[in-house]
Amino acid sequence: LISAYHNNSIQGLGFVSPDKLQNIKFSQRINIRQIKLPRYFAAFLNQNKSKLLADKNIRLALNYGANKSELVEKVLKDKGLTINSPLLKEFNENNSPAGGPKFKFDKEFAKQILENSNWKDPDGNGTREKDHNELTLKITTSNSPELIKTADLLKKQWEELGFKIETKVETLAEIQFTIQNRDYEILLFGE
Repeated sequence: LISAYHNNSIQGLGFVSPDKLQNIKFSQRINIRQIKLPRYFAAFLNQNKSKLLADKNIRLALNYGANKSELVEKVLKDKGLTINSPLLKEFNENNSPAGGPKFKFDKEFAKQILENSNWKDPDGNGTREKDHNELTLKITTSNSPELIKTADLLKKQWEELGFKIETKVETLAEIQFTIQNRDYEILLFGE
């Protein structure tokens, strides 16, 4: 789209990601309007695919160890909001934030949850273990640049807690098949 705009093939643009907005030539000549869209992206945890994710303490550590504000800042250039539910406040009857637990980022608390659950790092390699099993999970996402960047940031954040995180990037067709078959541990996706 940006190339077509530069070549005068089109006169306007629809959604342009924050990263690509800076690539628009003569941006001072155009009106840039920000429209809030009811879209959300999330990390969906599949407890049926991963024995680790069936453990409530692992899920709690992942939630407390995810710095959503950093994700919005670095991926969306602060052009988004952090939420705790797929139901946005604008769609609630009383216009209040949707229910559900709110996990305020607290890396030390997340580490303590793992420590109290006997997930230790006995050899000092940065990956926690319990009963000779490593704390390893896989994030699956689509090949959207924003989702890839988000997956990389989540990987970094969660590895700081002692997780070993693998990432798998799929095409849109592949990820639709993955979702249909629920063949993922952590799915980073949205609409």
